[in-house]
Amino acid sequence: MGKLVIHLGPPKTATTSFQRFFSTNKINGIIYHGVHQPRVTSDTSLCAEIYNFTTSIIRDDEQLKNRIERLSFDDNCIHLFSEEMFLVGSRGLTWVDKLKQLRPVLENVQYEILIVIRNPEDAIRSLYQEIFFRVQDSGINDINTFAKSVHSEIYMYDLFVDKLEELGFENIKILDYMKLINNIYSLEEIFNVPVDIPLRLNLSNQSKRKNQTYYANNADLRMILRSKMLKCFGSILPSALNRKIYNYLPRMKLNHVKPLDVNIESEVLKPFDYSYAEILSKAI
Repeated sequence: MGKLVIHLGPPKTATTSFQRFFSTNKINGIIYHGVHQPRVTSDTSLCAEIYNFTTSIIRDDEQLKNRIERLSFDDNCIHLFSEEMFLVGSRGLTWVDKLKQLRPVLENVQYEILIVIRNPEDAIRSLYQEIFFRVQDSGINDINTFAKSVHSEIYMYDLFVDKLEELGFENIKILDYMKLINNIYSLEEIFNVPVDIPLRLNLSNQSKRKNQTYYANNADLRMILRSKMLKCFGSILPSALNRKIYNYLPRMKLNHVKPLDVNIESEVLKPFDYSYAEILSKAI
């Protein structure tokens, strides 16, 4: 009987590198169904189907459950799924909402949940750089506000694991980010398959930094102009007009144009550090 392994991330824990490794390497005993990098808009994989199911209003869970059950009975392989978007709020849904929909799909199959934990200060800083321009609309203008927001709550690892268990998830396996990126784990250690080779990751999507100064990622002229426009006219212009003006702004990729203060206050960071220390002791 096969087993499903659901790798959830979270974001900024080498998820893209993890996905690239398994999408580009054929490994005996492991069949990869997860995200392929770079992402494509027309993803028709089973992983994409499961994710879309968790965010859809109209759901046919029996049909999807039958597909997954057939998959698990087909062979003795590990069927690996990887999608960090389960842990990212989107389409008006929180990560908890999505996981509530995911749990029943796994009802009658043998599965394991795989999560990677990283020093929360580094993870929060990296995510802040990644989505800095996207969170401007919600009034998040500094990293301490960001750390206290819903965007960072996933890095309160003890509460995250508690929520997984509360939702009924079992067999939660925790990996240490530092061991993962330093190629210390073997595939046999993680997946219990007789393949004694290291999981070698080539890191990507790393934080932009120059001369010890951190910069916002994914900067383009349109985002920067929109950010300025929202600060000046956000409460004056109707949102429809704001969007129309935004669509006419020019696109141009820019590097090292928005320096960020990424120092998190110790009082803000303290509960994250306690949480990290507690869960790190449970990592394999």
